[in-house]
Amino acid sequence: MAENERAGYKAALDLVLSTTNQTWARFNAMLVANTVIIAASVQVLVKGPPPSWGVFLPMVGFALCVLWVLAVARGLAYQRYYMDQTRKLEAHLGPEVSVVRGGRRFEQTEMKGWHLERMSTGKVMYAAICLFAILHVGSVPLLRAGETCPQQEPGKELESKISH
Repeated sequence: MAENERAGYKAALDLVLSTTNQTWARFNAMLVANTVIIAASVQVLVKGPPPSWGVFLPMVGFALCVLWVLAVARGLAYQRYYMDQTRKLEAHLGPEVSVVRGGRRFEQTEMKGWHLERMSTGKVMYAAICLFAILHVGSVPLLRAGETCPQQEPGKELESKISH
């Protein structure tokens, strides 16, 4: 029985690690995609009056943020589930096996000095996603306002100021 419990514990721990890696891989992929969209929006704004399609960039970015939240939530939910199962199996293996329980003790003691005991990785992930969503929503008025600005040839504004 003890050998089966150890094998189950190892499998559960592997699932925790695998799920964590998958969650971070999804997070990083969406981070890159949203960064590219923000950079493209900035380029469109800097190059002059934005084209009419420029407003779709932040809309796509915001839609990606919604999908990003769902992907992170799913990954974190599975991670919590596998962590709970690992913790239950660990309790059966005795006090010498305490990887998961030891992590909780570490969080409650060592992290307390930094006042980070309430700051979970999930909260930081969601904060980053919210920041990108705010950037996307905030860029829509800028891109729309640029559509209505009259086009002026580069350098004409400077010439008119110099001649006066």
